[in-house]
Amino acid sequence: MAKEEEKPNPVADSLAEASKADLESVLVIGMTKEGQLVMQSSVNHVSWMHWAINKALFDLILFERNQAEAKAKEEASKETDAES
Repeated sequence: MAKEEEKPNPVADSLAEASKADLESVLVIGMTKEGQLVMQSSVNHVSWMHWAINKALFDLILFERNQAEAKAKEEASKETDAES
């Protein structure tokens, strides 16, 4: 029998990468193959986990909004340059 090739495991890779950082606490959110949400935290504090999720969501929304505004400004600048 030939030895099976190991498939890359993005979960293990992400956790290994995170373990290299100087983290004080961690919140891991994942989904099982059945679609169930699993949360594991180094801090056993529900309100902290809730805050961390809300903060991440807020930062993501803010980033996306800023990216859209920057893209709109860039396109407007290109249109103005083309008209000149």
